[in-house]
Amino acid sequence: MESAPKGVYWETEEDVYNIQIHCAEAQAAIVREVFSDWSDVAQGIDPAKAEKILIFKKKTSKQEFNKLLSNLTLNRNIILKEVT
Repeated sequence: MESAPKGVYWETEEDVYNIQIHCAEAQAAIVREVFSDWSDVAQGIDPAKAEKILIFKKKTSKQEFNKLLSNLTLNRNIILKEVT
């Protein structure tokens, strides 16, 4: 069984957020669908873990971003942590 996609997020400038997701290759299309209204800015592969790495970017309010975080955790089972 594949583990849930995991990732990190950070704010690059006021109201501009990046999210980096690590997931199994088979989950990449689903993750891209979840972030379809975000810019797909980069992708790669972690050969040590055989995981796909996807990076998305979007300008949105802090309030909307917090709603997204809650929705991802509760409904999409995507685990995100803030980069500090």
